Amino acid sequence: MRRKVVLLFLVLLFGCRSEIKKNVILISLDTVRRDCWGELVGSPRLDMPNIKRIFEERKGIVFRNAFSTAHYSVPSHMSAFTGMSSIVHSILEVKVGALPPSIPTIAEILKSKGYTTIAIHSNALLGREGGFHKGFDVFIPIRFKLVPSEAILEEVSNYLGAAVEEKVPFFAFIHFMDAHSDPQGRDGNTLPYYSPPSYRKDLPIKEGTFCRYNRCADSWLRLVREEAIPLKPEKVELVEEIYRRGVRFLDSQLAKLFDLFEKWNLFSNSIIIIFSDHGEEFKEHKYFGHSQPFIETIAIPMMLITPDNDAPKIVDTPVWLPDIVPTFLDYLGLQYPVAFDGLSLFSLLSKNQVKRKIVGTAHVYNRWSFFIIDFPYSVKYDPRTDRVKVFNLMKDPKELHDIAEIDKRNAAMLKNSVKEELIRLMIKRDRIYGAWPRARFYSFDRDVEEELKALGYL
Repeated sequence: MRRKVVLLFLVLLFGCRSEIKKNVILISLDTVRRDCWGELVGSPRLDMPNIKRIFEERKGIVFRNAFSTAHYSVPSHMSAFTGMSSIVHSILEVKVGALPPSIPTIAEILKSKGYTTIAIHSNALLGREGGFHKGFDVFIPIRFKLVPSEAILEEVSNYLGAAVEEKVPFFAFIHFMDAHSDPQGRDGNTLPYYSPPSYRKDLPIKEGTFCRYNRCADSWLRLVREEAIPLKPEKVELVEEIYRRGVRFLDSQLAKLFDLFEKWNLFSNSIIIIFSDHGEEFKEHKYFGHSQPFIETIAIPMMLITPDNDAPKIVDTPVWLPDIVPTFLDYLGLQYPVAFDGLSLFSLLSKNQVKRKIVGTAHVYNRWSFFIIDFPYSVKYDPRTDRVKVFNLMKDPKELHDIAEIDKRNAAMLKNSVKEELIRLMIKRDRIYGAWPRARFYSFDRDVEEELKALGYL
């Protein structure tokens, strides 16, 4: 019955949009670290075997030097939606920001070309308040779920299934929140990251292991940070292992999504990009979560799938989230409506060495800063102190050894380069925004605000 209602809704809403077009699908795996993709990205451990399977079976292209534009969800997703760096689109904070009309989203662009646009997401940050709904005919938030992927898959089955049945070309944004820490201890869960018991039955987890002062789950992670509670290395390792079991469960849910795609023949008539908005920290740099712009949070997995790929391929060229929109438009043969900060991934496939500067914003404990990837260097710049931290990713891929004081001449050159790039992007931002205010404060519905408080964002 639900399918018939959805079908009728789509027919009434979209009418005849049935000319032959490739579908466009964007899949976000919130909080999934790049190293969860194992050998595809040069990591020894594979936590997502179904990702590897689809890579091999559908001749995917994995970009193992992909980066976000921030270490948290709001700016990174908006970069994926707009093709702009976080500095240019300026949607940076939870309660501040509204995208100007001069920056179209991929949903708006494709809707204007006759596509049905559908968003099914499970992150309260990606709401209408910041403009994430712009251009979507259907915008469905899934909230207050311990296992949001189950509800996501149900809505995918309904709405995408109806679009396929009606032969309506569509753009779909599908977002999975399962790998994120559990903010509210839902359904009696006390673990910082959820996975079904069968995924963690071999782990040494005792009742109350991740509770203190009646604070459990994600709240326990924040308590450890707030009170600088010392933890033994084996407990830190256990937290990370619990996270990875949750990622493995998410991977099993993706297998169900891929089965639907096979059933609907979507791999044969769609361009698909799978990515993560940011990674997760496990005290590599003192904290849990994703509160700092180090490599474990800004390095992300990304894969491109089209019907035209002739073989699985791993690409080393640096890429970032603003490349997503130009890639879709390039593949569809559509003109770019604005000057994107990103490039089409197709333009990078045949180039082994491409010099790129990847710039992002950081918001660490109410202090704004910036990071830039200028291979082989990763630079963190604090405008308050006018100081940089510099890491050589070739020699120090985990960013553990700041060489700014050791190589002062190079650090000074890199700092000047960072400043030049920031000025260029800020000038572009001001030109695009014009008189449109960059700071617009907005309020959330009460239930959304409670969820964001539980996540530690408010």
